[in-house]
Amino acid sequence: MNVSLMLLRSRKPEVHSLDTPDAQGEVRQIPDERFHPERDFEAGELRETVHRMLEQLAEGEGLAARLFYLEDLSIREISTFLGISTGAVKSRLFTRQGRNCNRRYPKR
Repeated sequence: MNVSLMLLRSRKPEVHSLDTPDAQGEVRQIPDERFHPERDFEAGELRETVHRMLEQLAEGEGLAARLFYLEDLSIREISTFLGISTGAVKSRLFTRQGRNCNRRYPKR
């Protein structure tokens, strides 16, 4: 087994330049994954919807939801930041209106 591992480690990976043509004489192209108009548009719509929903929440609920959903803070971090218990944070996140937000946009 050690011999097999040493053999695999000693092999050099094949390196291919993207600037040199391939066997058909074509230069390889790498798609630019940064520019996606549809994805950017949908993300903008989602962001606007989330902000509208957060504005409808009471002040304490809205702040907890913003920190949880937009700033990606944990419940414990939010409780420390706001100076309240984790149970109070959960209560603010999962109120009637908060539950509605959670159903539509679950935390990933």
